[in-house]
Amino acid sequence: MVFGEYYMKPFSASFAIPYPAHSEWKILSIAGVRDTKSAVDTLKKISSCGGFWQAFSPKGVASYAHLAWAAYSTVLAVQGKTTRYSSPELEFLSRVSGMRQWEKAKDRVGMVPGDWETVLVWVGPSTQLSSPAFLGFAKKWGLKPRKVVWGGGIVSPSGWGLDAESFALEESAMVELA
Repeated sequence: MVFGEYYMKPFSASFAIPYPAHSEWKILSIAGVRDTKSAVDTLKKISSCGGFWQAFSPKGVASYAHLAWAAYSTVLAVQGKTTRYSSPELEFLSRVSGMRQWEKAKDRVGMVPGDWETVLVWVGPSTQLSSPAFLGFAKKWGLKPRKVVWGGGIVSPSGWGLDAESFALEESAMVELA
């Protein structure tokens, strides 16, 4: 994947959770530009399906693999009761950003007024939300698929010898260890 301007088509990945009696989970995401100034909290009002919603800036996201890893590790932490935050939405943001401290996580992936490039994500049991329904919610929320700046806030330290995507995945994995 190339950083910079990138048209992000809807993305879906499924993953099995290794806990008894848990079904397959999936992540659905799309990026674009919001044409409304409504609060991110409205996500909870437009959908009552299981799982969780999150919206954030694409500047701290390296790739689809980065999103899928953050979703998988968040669900494992929630199921194993090893989360740092009280909600899966905040846990997911921490893992996407690769930052344990909330202020640093917001700096990496937080949305600021006037910056309407957005990644919208839903993570939940595979049976709870179809891809067409997800796209309907995204449209209702005011997201229009567009080219966005992808990974612009990720800078790998020169001594690490990693490209930006590998560095972002490494940071996300390190959240698990602390």
